[in-house]
Amino acid sequence: MKHWPPSLDVPARLEGPMFRNWRKGIMEPYTGTFAACLMRWIGMGPTAQDECALYWVSGLDAGRMSPAKMAGWVMMHGLPGHDPQPPGEALERLVGIRRPAPAVVSDGPYKAHQFTTPGSKS
Repeated sequence: MKHWPPSLDVPARLEGPMFRNWRKGIMEPYTGTFAACLMRWIGMGPTAQDECALYWVSGLDAGRMSPAKMAGWVMMHGLPGHDPQPPGEALERLVGIRRPAPAVVSDGPYKAHQFTTPGSKS
């Protein structure tokens, strides 16, 4: 039976290109508890966050979290081990949720090209 989400003290590991030892050619994942791995992931930059995955094994239960699931978990449950929790906007910045900027519609210095056919008046 899977326990989702796992408890914060479950052994876990964080893997991704950031944890690759290029000199030795091996992966050296960050290992610790589920909470420690989440906090390590939160401390990374947005590009590094997008390339990581979190794995855990607890008895017969095992699981994997993608970056989107980790961000969703933090947005739903807050930072592990922190009380009081920061506001939602701060959590969004921490987990790298990037909202698209509003589109600005402007002709700028150039007008849209208008197609005309020969003999037509514009």
